[in-house]
Amino acid sequence: MVGRSILHPALRQLPSPDLFVGCCIVRLRIPGSRSLKDKRQVLRSLLQRIKNKFDVAVAEIGDNNAWQITTIGVVSVSNQSHHAGETIDAV
Repeated sequence: MVGRSILHPALRQLPSPDLFVGCCIVRLRIPGSRSLKDKRQVLRSLLQRIKNKFDVAVAEIGDNNAWQITTIGVVSVSNQSHHAGETIDAV
């Protein structure tokens, strides 16, 4: 898994910042998948577990038609920058 945390530069320039967005892009390989149906079954379960455990928004954002590879995006919104970053780092 490869991921990175990003705090959008425009949010750092707000006069009174009380909205912070942390986001992460993760590229995954699903070696046991032999069809899009297999991949989507695994992905549906994974996305639901991430949502439930970390209270974040998560969705498949790329490689939609590849059988064994997917790219997902994870977003956390908070009124504290460190909380948004820590949540994304935990994912």
